[in-house]
This record gives sequence, structure tokens and C-alpha cells, in this order.
Amino acid sequence: MNSDGAWFLPIQRQVGQKLKEVADGERTTLLFSSEKGATRIFALTAKVTPEQIGRIGCITINVAPFFARSSVIHASPTELSLLDSDGKKQTSIFSAEAEPIVSASISDPFIAIRLADGTIHTFIGDSISRQISPITHDLCLCQSVEVFSDPSGIYRSFEAGVSGPSAEQRMTAIRSGQQSRMQLTQQQIQRLQAEKPAISADAQSMESAINAAKGTQWLAVLTIDGDLQIRSLPDMAVVLQSGGLMASEPSFTDDASGTGLEENGELDHVKQMLFAPVGKENPRPHLLVGRFTRVVKVY
Repeated sequence: MNSDGAWFLPIQRQVGQKLKEVADGERTTLLFSSEKGATRIFALTAKVTPEQIGRIGCITINVAPFFARSSVIHASPTELSLLDSDGKKQTSIFSAEAEPIVSASISDPFIAIRLADGTIHTFIGDSISRQISPITHDLCLCQSVEVFSDPSGIYRSFEAGVSGPSAEQRMTAIRSGQQSRMQLTQQQIQRLQAEKPAISADAQSMESAINAAKGTQWLAVLTIDGDLQIRSLPDMAVVLQSGGLMASEPSFTDDASGTGLEENGELDHVKQMLFAPVGKENPRPHLLVGRFTRVVKVY
């Protein structure tokens, strides 16, 4: 199979055989293969050869489980769609008319897409009504966007009401060169996680109950001017802002500074950002940044 991209999804489907050592949420049942201007959909069962059950007449930018693995979100250059568990289209969420979709980040129940002109569109799903609605925001043009999860609970330190330095205190500390004193220590982080886990037990919505194991979810955007912002979801409030990423600084803080310029005065634009927990016993959030100059940096 000559494929430009392949996605193995753990969608809830009737399969012929269950493996005891593989959890239901990790057992892949659908395969999306983007090739030669189209996408083929295969059912994965105990059979040796996958069975093709569908075809989409366009390439795939991204595809991921949605509504607690009962459905699929499919993103192509021209459309964002909701598919059923067999890969059949149920509804169109967004149609790209003037500018094509160039990237899509999907983390149930949130979706963020970026158009070729840098415009960002964000959406949130409700599994009870099975409706997907746009999220109002004030984002400017961006070069990269990602929805990510934090199962560690470290990002809870950004939330209002959590004990720790305020934004004004952090800015004052940064200006006076005392930033290191304002950082949360490992002991403070552990205490914060113990006092307030990544998701509360009395979840107020179906989506938060479904995603309890995934932890809190956040939106990361890198503006066209090189400003990295991390926003809480779904209220889209800015909780961290820095220009250090585009400036290729070895570390950056919540200071909204940095030009992101290289020596020749041109921006080394970011192609993709990826937030992921890394570690064996105590995974911590890491940020991987891939640039168009084929340089990858890890924070």
C-alpha cells in the first residue's frame, strides 16, 4: 500500500475478536489511508487482510476519534466532517471556501483548524446532543495551532484561584530578574496535583466525565508575529504568553517578549507544534517544535 498518510483509530465497533491484553480504548478498529488524492477506509478485525469499507474522494489532513470513540472527525483541505463508526459522512461541520484547510488538531471534544491564510477556527462538541459548535475567540492570524491534554495536572497552576504567583507578580519578577524564585517547585506541583487533580470528581458535563483520564485540555497557538499563547478551554482565556519560542531562546517564560527574528531579520516559521507527556514513571509535559528549516527543538 503506497500511502501518503495513515491513521489507526480505536473506534467503538463490533469486531470479531477481542484481545485480553489490549484495552478497548486502545484497540484499533479503523484504518484511514490517504493516497493519490483520495482516502480509503478499512475495517480492522481478526482477518489477516483489512476490509475496505469506504472511500472519501479527497486527501486527509487529520482524522481522530470523537464523541467518546463513537464517531470520527475527518479534516480535508476543503471540509471538516463528522463521520459515523463506519466512516460514512453524517454532517459537515465547516466548509473551506476562499482558503483551504492546511492543518487540524483534534482532541475530543475540541477541534482547531488553520486555513492557508492563517485564520483559526475552533469548535467544541456535545456528546449528549451530538452537536458541534464554533467557539468564539479573538485570535489573530497564526502559523501553528494545537489542542492538547495535560494528564499530569501541572497546567492547573495556570487556573484562576490556584495558589501561586499571579500574572502581575510574574511580570514584576521577570523585570527584576527574579523569575526563578517565582517558578513552582516540584514539591508545590505535587501538592497541587494532590489537592486538585487534573479533573474534578464532580465533573459538570458529559465531556469532562468522558475525558477524566486525559486531564485538562488547552489550546496552544503561535501567532504570525511569533507570539506563543496557551489558552484555557473552552473560555479561551490566555494563561501563558511568550515570544521566546520564535526567538529560539533556550527557555522562555510568561513575559510576552522576544522578536522571533534570525540574524538576517527573517522569521524562521514553525511548521508544527506537539505537546506530549514524556517520561517513564513521572511523565512531564514537553513541547516539540518543528521548523521549516528542518530543525526540531524540544522544551
